[in-house]
Amino acid sequence: MLSRKIRNVANSLGLLADKMPDEETRGYLKVCRNELVDAADMAVEFETTPLLFGCDFAREVPRG
Repeated sequence: MLSRKIRNVANSLGLLADKMPDEETRGYLKVCRNELVDAADMAVEFETTPLLFGCDFAREVPRG
């Protein structure tokens, strides 16, 4: 859900970048778009990772 919203904004920025007349503005918008695409990919990982309550990932696991 969150990833879809981020990706929609990224796609809109891509369309806007294509309409910009100067190369510098187009470049800035494409960099922002790429960052949002990366954020959307990370959001997919967060959305699909099962929640583990009571887990302390910093604690060492005893090896037996």
